[in-house]
Formats: sequence, C-alpha cells, structure tokens
Amino acid sequence: MAYKPAQATPSDTISLIRYLFRELQRIGQEFYSIAPQDWLLVGDSGGTYDFINGWVNDSSYPLQYRLCRDKVEIRGRIKDGSSGSSQIFTLPEKYRPLYTVSIPVTASGNPSCRVAINSSGAVILSNGSATWSALDGVSFII
Repeated sequence: MAYKPAQATPSDTISLIRYLFRELQRIGQEFYSIAPQDWLLVGDSGGTYDFINGWVNDSSYPLQYRLCRDKVEIRGRIKDGSSGSSQIFTLPEKYRPLYTVSIPVTASGNPSCRVAINSSGAVILSNGSATWSALDGVSFII
C-alpha cells in the first residue's frame, strides 16, 4: 500500500492562513517602523560631503540626501558648476548603488538633463545647466 499524506482539514487551513496573516502584519509593522534618516546636507554650508567642479547649493533649496529604509533619496538645487557633464559630489559608501543608475532631472533650459550615480558614489550631472539644476525626486534602491 502506498504512503498517503494526511489531509488538512478546512479548520487547519483557516488556522494556518490566520497565523500567516498575523506574521505578515508583524513583519510589515517592523519594516515600516524604521524611521527615515534625517536629511544630510551636501557642500558649502558645513555639509558632510563637499561639492566639486564649482557646484554650490542654491541657497533657497540646498542639496541633501538621506537613507529611507532600503532607498537613497536626493533633493535640492545646485548652481554655478560646470555645464555639460560633470561630477557634483561623491556619496558616502553606505549610500551607493550596486550598479549605475541614471535618472532624469530638471535643469534651467534643458529638458534632457540626467543625473547618474555609480557604484563608486560619484553623482554626475549630464547636460546640466550652470544656472541651476534640480535633483528633486532622485531616488534609488541600495
């Protein structure tokens, strides 16, 4: 006679589903209870990492970054740097992506502006404007 595994009753199945649902709720609460880090300032006003290639903060909205769970977020405006493609600053090691990410951003008079962040932490603006470039909405998974 062949082995036949025991059949779960509907009551067993419902109990298992309830248990799994409670565990998923607990795990979700733990994940979402991790508060985002405070914003860290870049550059010329006592920030953690300095600008390069002439870039400086727009005083009305300085460039900042933070870690929010498993995602890095960048916001703010920069100005007075090198036009075209140039590195803005370097992210610290724990904020770097595994692979290069390229994200569209806004620049004065240039709709095709992009920012690339590579695995060595270089934040590079392509087709940027020295008048101003905004990095709002830049985010990537680490």
